Formats: sequence, C-alpha cells, structure tokens
Amino acid sequence: MQPICCFCDVPQQKLPNKKYRHLEQQDVCQLCGQHAEDVYHALVPCPHALALRQAMREHWVLPSEQDLAKVDPYWLMMLIHNNSLEVLTNVFMLFWHTWSIRNKVIHEDICPFIASSVTFLTRYMTSLTNIRQQGECMDSKGKRCAEFVAGNVQRQPAIQRTKYWVPPPQGTFKINVDAAFNQLSGDAAVGVVIRDWKVSLKLTTWRILSHCKMQRRLKL
Repeated sequence: MQPICCFCDVPQQKLPNKKYRHLEQQDVCQLCGQHAEDVYHALVPCPHALALRQAMREHWVLPSEQDLAKVDPYWLMMLIHNNSLEVLTNVFMLFWHTWSIRNKVIHEDICPFIASSVTFLTRYMTSLTNIRQQGECMDSKGKRCAEFVAGNVQRQPAIQRTKYWVPPPQGTFKINVDAAFNQLSGDAAVGVVIRDWKVSLKLTTWRILSHCKMQRRLKL
C-alpha cells in the first residue's frame, strides 16, 4: 500500500481555469502566458513565482531551486522530509502568498509588485512568530519571541523588557489582538490569542483581510 499524503497530488492537480470551465481551448498560465497552467507551475516555475522567491531569499531561508524541481510526483514529500521546520514554514508561507497573488491577478485584475509582496511577507511572518506564547518571556501585550529565526539575516539580540503580560482575574479569560497592514497592497492580517488566568493557551487564530483602508480599523 502506498503512503497517502494530502500534498502528494498538488503538483498534478489541474486548476479551475477557463479551459477547465470550457471557456477556452488552452490552459495557458494567465500570468506568464508561456506554459500550461497547473498547481505546480503556479507555485514554483512561473516567472512571477520565481521572481518573488528570489527576492525572498534575501530575507528568508528557502529550499534550493534543485530541491523545488519536480523530478517525481512525490517531490513535495521529499521537500518536507529533507528540510527543517524553519525552512518549511518559510516556503509554505511563500506558496500561500504566491497563490493569493495569482488569484488577485486573475479575478481582481491587480498588477503584482514584488516589493509589496516582500514587505508584506516579512512583516506578516514577524507578526506571526511574535504572537506565539513563550510562557515566562512575554512583553506587555502577552507576546513572545519565536522559537526559530524566520530568515537568514543576522538579527540583533532581543532587548529584555521590563513589562510583562498580566493574567486576567481568576475564572476569566484574556483576549489579545494584533494586526499587520501593508499600505501598498491593502493586504492585512489579524491574529488573536486567548489565555486563562493560569496563563494557559486556549485559542490562537488569524485571518487574512484584503482591501483594508486604515490600519487602526483592523482591531475594531
């Protein structure tokens, strides 16, 4: 019996493009106009995906282009097996944003800008890693430093904070909310953390928002 993995068929999946809906005879990628469009092409070899990946290599540790090459149907399983949690976190975040940009270009006729994507991804990853609970080491908003560094850029040591997260009264919960906003693209993300009076983590969640006008409205 062959192993089953939800990622195994990703490179072979056909996209619900115009050919799939019988609106066109060819399934050419609508971003590059050069190759047949499937999920693997949209995420890896498409020129836009490649340009964004090369730009993000200056900020994140990512797999080599050789590791991303589809040499067999199980390339993604091998990618997961051969890379660390840090690298996988970066590459899957990049895949998610690449797919999001593709949908915006096709369905909303938005022109993609590599610089805007780099700014959004770096800030969003920083926001996500900072929101993870660390227990003893918390800042005034109840956040903690990440367990790993999201990029290959050397960072300065974190400054010891004098303020700490204050637990809620006994028998109650405390909700902390934070947001990240990209003024160039209008993309935003909101994260929520809920803890009880024992500092036990009860819930973490996040949501992606589009076409936001003002950053201060994200927490409302």
